[in-house]
Order: sequence, then structure tokens, then C-alpha cells
Amino acid sequence: MQTHFKQTLAAKAAISLLLLTGFTTPALAADNLYVTAESPGIQQSSLYTNPNAFGAKNVIQDNFNYLAPGYYANGMPFNGNSAIGVYSQGGIQSANQYGGASGSGRYFTIAAPFAAAPATLTFTAPQRYFGFWLSALDKNNQLAFYSNSTLVSSFSAQDVLDFINRQPNAQQYFGNPNSNFWGRDKQEPFAYLNFFAAPNNPNLTFNRIVLSNNNSRSTGFEADNFTIASNYSNTSGRPIAVPFEVSSTWGIIMLAIGFATRSLNITDKQKKAKNLLQK
Repeated sequence: MQTHFKQTLAAKAAISLLLLTGFTTPALAADNLYVTAESPGIQQSSLYTNPNAFGAKNVIQDNFNYLAPGYYANGMPFNGNSAIGVYSQGGIQSANQYGGASGSGRYFTIAAPFAAAPATLTFTAPQRYFGFWLSALDKNNQLAFYSNSTLVSSFSAQDVLDFINRQPNAQQYFGNPNSNFWGRDKQEPFAYLNFFAAPNNPNLTFNRIVLSNNNSRSTGFEADNFTIASNYSNTSGRPIAVPFEVSSTWGIIMLAIGFATRSLNITDKQKKAKNLLQK
């Protein structure tokens, strides 16, 4: 009787824990960012081309066409205006098979053929959206989003590669989509990516993005049409599933579920045994 009481009490406590936590899904490492990819061939942000449809505010695009090709060791302003933001360093290249939206103008790059060090893009005001055309994507390309010194979320190009390879039209992402470089660099995908600060948390923002190429110069991090927005109401693109780590809270909850189930099963068996003895 005492054992039965303890087991029932423990099971009830475990179930209460689930109720108190709302029995929610696990805390995802990427919960702070909702990441999407546009259809193959899209090279500009939908929030830039049609801001009203997405409730986008203070949308700004940097296409790098105002900069001369070369390496900027001392950085450069975002869209030519340091009052908006600055890049700590980076290279600018003329459109080629690896980058340059619409097959013209210029694009941003780090690593090959320039320095392998990461580039930090710092904004003077908090943002809730960032998008860019990530061309000639490879597994070394990485991003980390910060609010001041606090990491909001990190992202790897491998997540994009996994997403693209799951698509029925995966091959349409591979190779340069522009007519003057059509089909070149077929082994690498080209995709416009959107990074939305959590739609369910309007207070979440970021003001710093670190772009890196895994400290390697064997490949490059090529991108164009960097776009920001201080706010939005609707998202665009297809969601990319990002791997997550199970939080300690969720681990406790899962243990509680297992313990509760085991306890209730034992209690049920005890009741059945008691009923048989009474017959």
C-alpha cells in the first residue's frame, strides 16, 4: 500500500511537471531564427521587392555595385552608408560564374581569393530580418547572429545543402542561373536565403552578423543583395529544418514521462494481481 502510494504520487508529480511546462516541443537551437530558402533562380529578397506584402519596415538592400573590385582590409559601409552599418573587412568581385546577382555588377566575398578571416557586419540599429543570395554555396560557409555580445543563433551551409538535396527540384538550384554564366559551377547550389528573428517573439532582434568560411581559403563565401528589415509581419520562402540540441529542461521532461509511464504500468499490474487473488 505504501509502495503503491509512492509510485502513484511520483507519477502524478511527473505528469504535473508536464502540465506546468505546457508539454511543449523541445527548445531548438535554431528557435531564435526562422530560416527559409526561395525558389531556384530568385536572387532578391521578397521583402525588398514587395515590402507591403510582408509588412516589412525600413528595408535596405546592399548590392555592392558602388564599390570597386578589390580587398577592403579596413572594412566598408553597408550600402555606402556607415550610419546604417559597417563590414569589418571583405572582398568585392565583379560578376562571374561564382556570384553577382543577375549576372552583372559586383558581389561580396571572403576567403578565396582574399583573407580567410571572418567578416563582421555590425548595424547601428537592431534588425529582425536579414536575407542574401548565397551563390556557389559550399559547406565552409557559416553565419552567426548576435545581439550585442549574445549569440542569437548560428547557421551552417550544410543545413541548406541538406534542404536542397531533399527537394524534388534539387537540380534546379545547382549551377549559376544567369544567362551569361548559365549552368557554370554546376557542382554548387545558388539560393536566396531569409533569416527571420523568431516570428513568435517580436522583441527578439540582432545587430551583428559574423560571416565565416571556416578559416579556409580553399573555397570562398560568395554572396550578394544583402537585405535587412527592422520588422516584418509575414515570411517568405520554404522553411529549412535546422538541427537542434535537446535542452536540459526537455531531457528532464522526457525522463519524467518515462518514469510516470513505468510507475503507472507497475501500479496497473499490482491492481490486476490483487484482483486475481480476490477471485
